[in-house]
Amino acid sequence: MNPRSRHLLPLFLFAVLLILRGAQLGVQTPSSTATPASATTSGSASVTIPFQVVAPTGCTVAFSSAGSVPVINVSGCSAAPAITNPTPPTPPTPPAPPPSTPKPGNLAAFPGAQGGGAASAGGRGGVVMEVTNTNDSGSGSLRACVQASGPRTCIFRVAGVFNITSGDNIATSPYLTIACQTAPGEVIIGGPNANGAALRISTHDVIVRHCTFSPDNANTPSGPDTGTVGITIANCSAIKLNLALTTPPPITSGCYNLMLDHVTTRWSGNKSWITTSNFTPTAATIGVGPNHSMTVQWSLDYEPHEGHPVGYGTATDEACKSAASVGGCLSSYETDIDFHHNLFVNVDHRIPEIGNKSTRWINNIVFNYGTYAVQELGAMTLDVINNKFIKGNLNANAQPHPTHWTANGPEICGPPSGYLSGNIFGPSGTNTVSADQWGTLAIAIDGEDAQSETNKISDGDVCPQATHTPGVPVPESWKRSAAQPASTFPIVTDPTANLDAILLSGATPVGNSAHLDCNGNWVNHQDAADKRIIAQYQSGASGGYWPNGVTFTGLSTFPTPTAGWQDNPVTNFTACTESLHDGIPDQWKAAKGLSTTDATVYKALAPSGYTWLETYLNGN
Repeated sequence: MNPRSRHLLPLFLFAVLLILRGAQLGVQTPSSTATPASATTSGSASVTIPFQVVAPTGCTVAFSSAGSVPVINVSGCSAAPAITNPTPPTPPTPPAPPPSTPKPGNLAAFPGAQGGGAASAGGRGGVVMEVTNTNDSGSGSLRACVQASGPRTCIFRVAGVFNITSGDNIATSPYLTIACQTAPGEVIIGGPNANGAALRISTHDVIVRHCTFSPDNANTPSGPDTGTVGITIANCSAIKLNLALTTPPPITSGCYNLMLDHVTTRWSGNKSWITTSNFTPTAATIGVGPNHSMTVQWSLDYEPHEGHPVGYGTATDEACKSAASVGGCLSSYETDIDFHHNLFVNVDHRIPEIGNKSTRWINNIVFNYGTYAVQELGAMTLDVINNKFIKGNLNANAQPHPTHWTANGPEICGPPSGYLSGNIFGPSGTNTVSADQWGTLAIAIDGEDAQSETNKISDGDVCPQATHTPGVPVPESWKRSAAQPASTFPIVTDPTANLDAILLSGATPVGNSAHLDCNGNWVNHQDAADKRIIAQYQSGASGGYWPNGVTFTGLSTFPTPTAGWQDNPVTNFTACTESLHDGIPDQWKAAKGLSTTDATVYKALAPSGYTWLETYLNGN
């Protein structure tokens, strides 16, 4: 081979490779083939190298060997289309998963439910049971619904006085809603022939709304251990356990998740409202309790029987005595028993009496009490925030301070932990917060049932762990500088000066004041007695106990109740049409675009997360 040819061969091959790499675009087709060379006359040898140029269709390929380096030109090609990524198709929106029934505690009992009992599920998602008559018992009675089993809602097709004459009206199965707001008018439970508790709750997760509990039986003696009862909460969950702080009872023991809203309680012979963990468990003996996590809100209580004119209270087994630091009695585990936005009128004392572990007393009005209002007992945590304590004619003989504090609570012995803030105290018309909360509103006393703030009580009731100096300022060590932590559904505290307008006006004032019409609107049905009490508070007029507003207790001859102290329910309304008997009026369903033939719609979930039945019960 000619040395010059050997020198040019690598360059020639390199050029061909470059052209081939650049020409491999799109669809490639052959366009030119090299021709073998022949020997020259000068004696130099030529090399024949076969090759193929591949270029896209439409290109022109030209070959030149005139120079010392072979040249291949590729021209006239169309521009290659730009390579782009295709836009992926928009995926279809997946269907929303079907909602499930909310678990207890995920929602408040209803919008506006607040405090310790607000997590109650009530009868959510359960069956509807219609109350179609006012009989004490039997098919269609209130008792039949209350005593049934499983999740259930009592829907009222009638209004009036619902007689409870055959003993306690007991709920022992959980998940119950008593929806008195569904009646065509006022629901009064108890009546003048009442025998036993108008309602006894011996279970958990109960909601009671817009009912009046009026066990006004003039023929039943009244007293601390006898007489008619409005609402009692007792005898829940049998357990065996040696109580101690190191081994507390499970939170699922006792009566709990109880919500009372817009309830009127009145004219009871023993107590209008009482919760009691009444049997202390041991490793060998079955006990019941502790009761905890409950709320009374937007309710009205007034005029207990003159023979025992006391207010609401918590209690436990009085035979049990223990230091709070040991936790040997059920009181140490009775937490989050809350009262807010209520009105109490013409009650002598114990408004309330509380010896449980923790309570919030917020935005309540207490008017015209005869001895004292709040009675705190033992090592409990108590908040008294933005309340009104207003004097009336019964206060002429009342003790100077409306709230009493003591370390002597035998079931929970030890110093209390209290927080007072924003409270008003004075005669009718007073609407300025007291500057010195502890000095004006509170006193340390010796214990329960002290007849004066300076009395010593009997030694048998005294806690060995407590110091008992009655009638002195509350020690600084008993005071907190801040409220206790809020519950899961916190109580929204309103300004004290605005309480009259907040509690006594609007579509649903305190107490059993209204029911729902067929469009889900609130319709006022306050009865004459409730109106009389609210007017008395607003004007600062005189009042007393049941019956007839008597102003002293222990009458030798019991007077016959006159018209103003008898049950006169407001019932001049018409029941709504409910084709499916599911608690929801057809008229309301139509307005919401709901089926009037689907038997399951009442327990389906509305956008709010509540069932459609609950949504109707909550009002527009």
